[in-house]
Amino acid sequence: MVQQNMEKAKFTPIEDIHIVFDFNSSVLAVHEEEKVNIVDPLIQLPFIQSIPIEIKPLQVILEIEELRPEGRYSFAVVVDPYFQGSAYRSEVIPEKTFFGYYYYSAKGVRVKKTISGNIPTS
Repeated sequence: MVQQNMEKAKFTPIEDIHIVFDFNSSVLAVHEEEKVNIVDPLIQLPFIQSIPIEIKPLQVILEIEELRPEGRYSFAVVVDPYFQGSAYRSEVIPEKTFFGYYYYSAKGVRVKKTISGNIPTS
C-alpha cells in the first residue's frame, strides 16, 4: 500500500511517485485493490531475460501522477513460488525477498528512498 503519512503531510499532495519492486521470482499477476484520492496510477511489468533463456517479469513498477491528502493505493503481487531461473541484475536479492526504490516530488523537492522485505509464502 502507498499512502500519505497524514501526521507529516496534511495538506500537500505528493507528485511524480515512482516505485520499483525487484523480485527474485517471476511475477505471475498484479491485482489492484484500493484507489482513493489518487491521480493516474500505472503498474508496469517489464520483462527481464532470465537463465535458462526465458522472458519473465521480475519487477513491478508503480507510477502515480499525484497522491492527494488522505490518498492511498494498494495492490497485491503474486509471484511464482517454484521459479527456478536467475536473472542478471545490478542488486543481489536473497531468495523470498524483494528490494525496491522509490522517488517522489513534494513541494518541488525530489526524494529517493529504498525499501526491502520478505515475501510471505503462505
